[in-house]
Order: sequence, then C-alpha cells, then structure tokens
Amino acid sequence: PLGYSKNFFTNKDIRDIDRYSVVFVGVIVEDQGLELILEALPEINKIIPEIKVKIIGTGPFLAKFRNMAYEKNMKDLFIFYGFIESHGKMLDIVASSAVGISLWDNRNNRFLNSYFGDPGKTKLYSACGLPVIVSNYTVYSQIIIRNQAGIAINYNQKELTDALNLILRDDKIYYEYKTSAVRTALDYCDSEKIFSGVLT
Repeated sequence: PLGYSKNFFTNKDIRDIDRYSVVFVGVIVEDQGLELILEALPEINKIIPEIKVKIIGTGPFLAKFRNMAYEKNMKDLFIFYGFIESHGKMLDIVASSAVGISLWDNRNNRFLNSYFGDPGKTKLYSACGLPVIVSNYTVYSQIIIRNQAGIAINYNQKELTDALNLILRDDKIYYEYKTSAVRTALDYCDSEKIFSGVLT
C-alpha cells in the first residue's frame, strides 16, 4: 500500500478553504476524469456559479484539454497551475480546496492497473483532509465507501454531477465527509503506520 509521511498531512479548517473548488492532481492524460468534469460543468455551474476547478500537473493532454475548455466557454472556471515543484505549495493548494477528483475511464480496460494498484492522488486528497470523488472499482474506493470519506461513482456524467452538487452545496454533509476523510487518512494513508503493520 502507498502511504505518505506525516509532513504531507495538511488538513485545514472549513473556514479556511475555498468551499466551491474542485482539485485534480496528476499527469494530464486522457480518460482520468478531466473530460467528464468538463461535460458536467455547464449544469453544475448553473447551480453553483462560484465553482472552480484547480488542475495541478502537466502532461500530453494538457494543451488539448485547454482548447476543449475554451471551445465550450468553460476556460474561466479552470485554474491551471502546471507542475508545482514545492511540496508545501502544492499541499496548500490541495488542502485549500473542497473536494478531490480521482477518476478513471475503465470502459476500455486502459486503466486496469488502477484497480490493482494504489492510486497516490486519491490518498493525497485524504491526507489533505479532502472528501474525494473516486472511481468505484478501485481498492481504495471501498475504504472511501466504508468510512464515508467521499463518494464512489461510475465514470458517468450524471453521477459526477450529483456527487459534486451534494458535496459542494450541503454544508452538513460536507462537514461529515471532511471529518471522515481526516480520520480515514490517519488510518490508511500514514506510511509509518502502514509499514509498521507490515514489518511487525
């Protein structure tokens, strides 16, 4: 299992976060949720006009995706940070967001390894105190479901729209998810705890 050291744990109080922001961290390639976010945004933006999507990372799909956002008149809803070398700065941006996106389009089995692997960004969001919207077929998604630390969905526009609307609009539910995310991170994302359990 993948874990993070204690200096990655960067939970912020709800009063100190951007309540309507979504964050994606990773290599920018196709079929990892960005296209799905773009499809869902017009409807979500009608209900939550303050929504912003923060994208941290770079990759071969970045230029094409920027153009897609521009063509759909959605570019103003995205903040592109590129690759951030400073871990501290990256963690601050993530922890200041409301929810993390960790999705894979597995309909063509391209991301079969995301089931058998332990996706790092999903646990990174938890370590930063964020509820996560995650593909429901990954191993860690079962922990998310069991601990109510986010919402597991199919790679589906309606399910993503419903999940984002619930997390971003309902403060009570959001507080419960965020509290659970912090607790889940301590149990499942702490590398010291993970390795001590394996090595003893």
